[in-house]
Amino acid sequence: MQATTFAFLKSFGLALAGSAMVLGALPHGLAAWPKFQGDLNALNAGEALTGALHAGWLFGTTMMVVTGSIVLGQAWQFAKKNVLSHSALWPIAIGYLGYGVATFLIRDFNTHYVSLIGSGVLIGAVLMLDRSTAK
Repeated sequence: MQATTFAFLKSFGLALAGSAMVLGALPHGLAAWPKFQGDLNALNAGEALTGALHAGWLFGTTMMVVTGSIVLGQAWQFAKKNVLSHSALWPIAIGYLGYGVATFLIRDFNTHYVSLIGSGVLIGAVLMLDRSTAK
């Protein structure tokens, strides 16, 4: 394949993964928490437990937006300068892949977590492709 095709695939792959990460945070933060909170209330969970879990939920949502934004920024940077920061992207790829696989297994193969696995795999594939096509 030509170098321009590889460059397009890398930028597109990162843009796709980053968009999925950021857009996935919206239902996570806006729609999922109220249902989860309702389930906790139905179990008569105390305010301390509910508050702590809510804080963790907000942190998770924030990190989904932050990491997705980093990936989107890298897609934009690569499209403009043909440079990727492997040190910024590998931890995100490994984190999403590892967390996605672990929760998929722990949560009885719930396909909800496949999107996390997909984002991690896609970012990792772009990074491996970037390494294999380095000049």
